[in-house]
Amino acid sequence: MLAILPGATVIFGEEVDERLKMYEEADEKSKGLVSLSGALAFDTADKPRDQQIAAGVEYFTKVREHQRQIKQAIEELEQANAKDKKGESF
Repeated sequence: MLAILPGATVIFGEEVDERLKMYEEADEKSKGLVSLSGALAFDTADKPRDQQIAAGVEYFTKVREHQRQIKQAIEELEQANAKDKKGESF
């Protein structure tokens, strides 16, 4: 399990609190749909607050790692292209 930094609770807590509020205020007919809003990152809104925050931290940590991998791949391609251009003499 991922350790949650105190700052993450603040960052994600506000969004989770808003989701919980919307879920609590929704009528029974709408709760299912409201629960799914933001579920990709935070799990469903019917889960406990701490669980939603942990899910958000885990999701966005994975997203950030993916972004870092893409950045590294771009940098490696740029270096390879620069070497190829230096080797080309017309």
